[in-house]
Amino acid sequence: MGKIMIEDYSTKDMKAPIVKKEFTLPDGWTMVEKRGRWCVRDLNGKLHKFSSKNEAKKYIEEKS
Repeated sequence: MGKIMIEDYSTKDMKAPIVKKEFTLPDGWTMVEKRGRWCVRDLNGKLHKFSSKNEAKKYIEEKS
């Protein structure tokens, strides 16, 4: 009986899951949402404001 089950078993093609790169802030940077605007403070303490979170992330990646 065990031999029949092994012969009937067919394997699936397993694909690795797509892993998204998780965003992390560099040391000394802060990012918060205030009243619908995303505020980013850089290493020098200068405040930059963005209308979307994606724009803020893009700016941080470019500058760091």
